[in-house]
Amino acid sequence: MHALPASLAALLLAAFAGDALARSSDRNQPMDLDANHTDCAVGNDRGPCLFKGNVRIVQGTLRISAATADLRRGGGDIQKVFLTGAPVQMEQQLDNGEQVSARSSRVEYDLQSETVVFIGNATLSKPDGSVSGERIVYNMASGQIQAGSENSRVKVRFLPKNRQAKAD
Repeated sequence: MHALPASLAALLLAAFAGDALARSSDRNQPMDLDANHTDCAVGNDRGPCLFKGNVRIVQGTLRISAATADLRRGGGDIQKVFLTGAPVQMEQQLDNGEQVSARSSRVEYDLQSETVVFIGNATLSKPDGSVSGERIVYNMASGQIQAGSENSRVKVRFLPKNRQAKAD
């Protein structure tokens, strides 16, 4: 089997991502975290805020479970979140009401650029299909997805509109 040309793969990913915008109102909701242990200076923008063990994060319709969470703050706001797990699992409702889910070994979430990077055995799924690979970059503002790495393949699945496709 031949690899897809890069331009065709990019076109397929753009079609998949088309309306994949996360619920925009979630960004303005409080972020609630709970874990077995935390090491965090409250009201201090300096240093990381670490959560370990059964980490759960909820922000609007966004739900995350992870083994660890490392929050980096600045200017009074959370700017970046680094998650690790076995695996990290995320789900969120889109503005159109559909659910998107993701899982990977690590996640790097930059709230300023609204970019999420899934690293290590990553999968991003929504009702019309899925994309998986070692690295997936998802721009929440534009819905753009970029996937792949030099030593691994990207797998994309498009489901028919009638949603009656069966998993292999």
